[in-house]
Amino acid sequence: MDMSELPLPHVLIVDDDEAVVELLKNYLEANELRVSWAPDGRAMQDAFDREVIDLVLLDVRLRHESGLQLAAQLRERTLLPIIFVTGRAEEADRVMGLELGADDYVTK
Repeated sequence: MDMSELPLPHVLIVDDDEAVVELLKNYLEANELRVSWAPDGRAMQDAFDREVIDLVLLDVRLRHESGLQLAAQLRERTLLPIIFVTGRAEEADRVMGLELGADDYVTK
């Protein structure tokens, strides 16, 4: 199989801040990754039902739900890599995120 025939790795961004999503999307696509966006947990679940996802970038603080709870739900059904992306740099949040199964925690 020719390498050009392989599908691009697929990153799902779960964040309700469209400006942040656009920055992340531009960067990831420039580095040859396929990117989808979900503004909330329902859209995240829909994306998983429709497509193969290779990595989730998940905001800790969504407007109407907790990214920490969404990560726990994801961990119940998959070992897929999860990276929290957040505006908060507090150590307690980082520890909780990693304990819930995130693979890394990056400050915006």
